[in-house]
Order: sequence, then structure tokens, then C-alpha cells
Amino acid sequence: MDLKEKGRPGTQPDHLFHWFEVSTRKSRDANIVFGHWSTLGAWQGNGVVSVDSGCVWGGALTAARLEPGKVEFYHVPCAQLTAGL
Repeated sequence: MDLKEKGRPGTQPDHLFHWFEVSTRKSRDANIVFGHWSTLGAWQGNGVVSVDSGCVWGGALTAARLEPGKVEFYHVPCAQLTAGL
């Protein structure tokens, strides 16, 4: 496990892969929605939905509407934080 790599799928070194890409993970049959990975952004695949799109860094606040077999993302732009906050 390498906790320093935090990029989007496909940006990590070849010998590393994301936790949700592990074919033997016990949660592989579950649908998981998570945040706290802003560089991943709004993303869907491998039974997971990421809704962290970096609002705190000036990105967007993201919500996901979950329907059977379909995920819709909704984004609201966020202003960048200023030093005075």
C-alpha cells in the first residue's frame, strides 16, 4: 500500500493500483460511494462512485443520483478559499 499516490486511475506507476481495482477485495459485490479523494474527482467504475471533486481546492461540490444501473453527477462550482478564511 502506498498512501502517497493520490492521482486519478491510470496516473500511478505501473506496479500500483487502486484499492477498488483489487479483484479479490471482499467488497467487490457491494456498491460503494465515497469521498475524501479530490484528485480522483467525480468518478464511477469497479462498483464504486467517488463524489469528491475538490470543492475545498476551488473545484466543485458534487452529488450523485443513484438509480439502478445508472449514476448521474451534479456539480456546483465552489469559490477558492482565501487566506482570510
